[in-house]
Amino acid sequence: MPGGEYLRFRVLTQYGDADHPPVPDDVLNYLTWCKAQHGLSTSTT
Repeated sequence: MPGGEYLRFRVLTQYGDADHPPVPDDVLNYLTWCKAQHGLSTSTT
């Protein structure tokens, strides 16, 4: 899990307000993206 400062930064850049609650669909999209990026970094070609 990312640190609090990073999460605050991401929420600020996503919604324009560091205190905005994350939207569940946005969290799921982010986690899907993270999973895809992890798969790219561990693949061997």
